[in-house]
Amino acid sequence: MANKKRTKVKKLFIILSVFIVAVGCDNSLSNETISCCKWKYSDGFRISDLIVVRDSVINDTLYDGDKAVATIEKIVDRGIDKELHIKSIKNNENGRYVSKGELK
Repeated sequence: MANKKRTKVKKLFIILSVFIVAVGCDNSLSNETISCCKWKYSDGFRISDLIVVRDSVINDTLYDGDKAVATIEKIVDRGIDKELHIKSIKNNENGRYVSKGELK
């Protein structure tokens, strides 16, 4: 009887863990997700201290004026904020930015 209860608890734990990981790891690259926020520099490749994405993204590419500078690799929703992972086009250096406030 105790083994059946442990098995049910383990199954429930696995199901909840998979759900939490699936919800917490939204890697969506939609324009709404990218342009939702101000992005503050965190580490690695740096475009500037703060990125405000409005019309500077075409598909998954970040532009500085008319020059392509980086590609967006993924966006991770960490629950309390989002993390933008980019890669330099020039030298493939990785960089990270963290969301800081919703745009209005």
